[in-house]
Amino acid sequence: MKIKLGSGSVSVNGVVYEGKGKVISILNNEVIIDGVVHGKAVALPEITVIVNGHVDSLHTELGNIIINGNAGMVKTASGDVSCENVSGNVESMSGNVNCKNVYGGVKTLSGNIYKE
Repeated sequence: MKIKLGSGSVSVNGVVYEGKGKVISILNNEVIIDGVVHGKAVALPEITVIVNGHVDSLHTELGNIIINGNAGMVKTASGDVSCENVSGNVESMSGNVNCKNVYGGVKTLSGNIYKE
């Protein structure tokens, strides 16, 4: 998983990471922020990522994504994506996409797209 924040904080399975313009990655179960290891990720059967702020980009293989702000580029292989506005492109291969307004593109292969 790799997240580039525009602003705000990120919660991964209940653990909060804050900062503006930070790049947050989870690789081999380690949380890495701007290239520095900040401990182990909380391992659960299901991953939930909550962003309170705007996302420049977010890429993950699996897990549900909730963005309480605008979404730039978001891509997940398996999981639902929920956000306020889509300013870039949001893609989910297997999951639903929920949003208010779409100014870019939204695509899902085996899911539904819902606009509020």
